Amino acid sequence: MKIHIVSDLHREFGYNDFNLRVADVLVLAGDIDLGVKGIHWLKSLSLDIPIIYVLGNHEYYKGAYPKTLFKIQDAASNSNIHVLENESLEIDHVCFHGCTLWTDFSLNGNPAVYGSLCQNRMNDYKKIRLGDNYAKLRSIDTFKIHQTSRQWLEKSLSTSQAKHDIVVTHHAPSIQSLPTKYLDDPISAAYVSDMEDFIVKYQPSYWIHGHVHTPVNYKIGSTEIICNPHGYINEAYNGFNNNLIIEI
Repeated sequence: MKIHIVSDLHREFGYNDFNLRVADVLVLAGDIDLGVKGIHWLKSLSLDIPIIYVLGNHEYYKGAYPKTLFKIQDAASNSNIHVLENESLEIDHVCFHGCTLWTDFSLNGNPAVYGSLCQNRMNDYKKIRLGDNYAKLRSIDTFKIHQTSRQWLEKSLSTSQAKHDIVVTHHAPSIQSLPTKYLDDPISAAYVSDMEDFIVKYQPSYWIHGHVHTPVNYKIGSTEIICNPHGYINEAYNGFNNNLIIEI
């Protein structure tokens, strides 16, 4: 199986140069476009392969959690686009386990302290609403979503009977995904959770993520961690590989 991996295309800022390479599955690890626009774009490509799509934080901008998730899932229904949020999908003995994941804000210390810092500085908590009353999303909300996703992922991996397991998230599972210049940045707690022990315990074949606008490829135990983000169109070239394909 050939799997084409990309994330963070940020089409809401005008990026439109993406071309699918010869692959059996396309994996999108979030921040493709706002709301349902990513689904409409994918449908316009008329790709005849399964598409695994995990939402990033930007899909929710100008929307609400979980309403935006439901709208995107509805837009993708009865198609080859599989929007995974605490869901898994097995294709030819390869099981894809998907969720946005968010973070636990514990990367640098007390999650209450760093959650508050991130809430004050991150656009997520200004541009995303919560529930039917459209109150602003808070860091405690995404902390709880992270915990729910983490518990689901643990159960999904522990019960999988697939030959290969691939985890797809938007947020990163290890500090090794951070560029050195951000290691001491308190806002990094909104990008990464320390899940290295989790990875060592369950050893999926791959963990694919986005969110961090720097490509990475490293191993934790036998698990290969991959991030292949395009980033914003006004950012300097970061090493994004439009042709990145893994074969499993």
